[in-house]
Amino acid sequence: MSSRMVRNLLLAGGLFAAVGFAFHGSWLEFASAEAVDLPTADIAAGDIEQTVTAAGKLMPLREVDVGAQVSGQLHVLHVSEGDQVRRGDLLAEIDPTLARARLVEAEASVDMLRADLGARTAERDAAAATIGRLQTLAARNIVTGAELQAAETQLAVAEAAATSLAAQIRQAEAVLDTARANMDYTRILAPMDGTVMSIAAREGQTLNANNEAPLILTIADLDRMRVEAEVSEADVARLSPGLDAYFTVLGGGEARWEGRLLQVLPQPIVDNQVVFYRALFEVDNSDRRLRSQMTAQIFFVLDSATGVPLVPLAALEAAGRAGGDDKVRVRGADGRLQERAVRIGVRDEIRAAVLDGLSVGETVALGGTVR
Repeated sequence: MSSRMVRNLLLAGGLFAAVGFAFHGSWLEFASAEAVDLPTADIAAGDIEQTVTAAGKLMPLREVDVGAQVSGQLHVLHVSEGDQVRRGDLLAEIDPTLARARLVEAEASVDMLRADLGARTAERDAAAATIGRLQTLAARNIVTGAELQAAETQLAVAEAAATSLAAQIRQAEAVLDTARANMDYTRILAPMDGTVMSIAAREGQTLNANNEAPLILTIADLDRMRVEAEVSEADVARLSPGLDAYFTVLGGGEARWEGRLLQVLPQPIVDNQVVFYRALFEVDNSDRRLRSQMTAQIFFVLDSATGVPLVPLAALEAAGRAGGDDKVRVRGADGRLQERAVRIGVRDEIRAAVLDGLSVGETVALGGTVR
């Protein structure tokens, strides 16, 4: 090989070595830049919940529509909206004129029938006494059998008349009881303790109770509220009675109210082809901070953990199931990223509880690719 060829080979080798060194240096610089530029997060201890969220509304647990059971003019209203009432309090009065007239008529009818029954009873007793005397005389052949038979017929007629009048009296007494009840119904009494929520009728209004009881007002017990959550069909299968639940309301600040899921109603609600199911639970409202028809943001707690290391979901390379294996990129003391397997537990929308593989204070990278 000539010296010229040797010199050319040496020059080529040096060129390749220089290019390789430059590429290696650029890769190290890129890797180091990635290690420096990736966003990171520190592992800290905290509390976490896995929840199903839903929107809903608040309703009084007990609410009663109070109506009129008799027709007539609404004479007096004794309450206003917002008033507190006790069971048996007088709420309103309907003009009692017609009811009183029917009561008097029913009482008179009963009195007349009872008087008639008294007369028929006397006739029956007299007929019975006559038969007794005729039977004695017939035994002596003083009266004929025809006379005795006529007396027995008269007794039977008197007894039938008395029986008929007794039945008419019972019928009239039933009418009288109805008239008395209707007279009582002209006074509208509170059926329960509660708050007057709304008034649907006004003084002077004529109420017609022939077909259905016209609404006068609504009373609700606000000491205990029912929460009606609308849960999407995608989440409803995850709910079961007994789950802890809580909610917040607009304007309620940081306050939250807690309860337990009672039931999920079977009948769905379809709104613009979206299917929801109503999930119900109850909360105490003795302080009256909650009001009817309030909008609530509701959370059903599926699982929870307290005081555990938390890792952002963005740091997980594989989105595994709760309790499964995932990978994270942990920054070492030299600033380089190291891949590590971790086990996670409860997760919410942004974080997961670490069961094994990470400790509080360690730093993990968010996103990127492990090298």
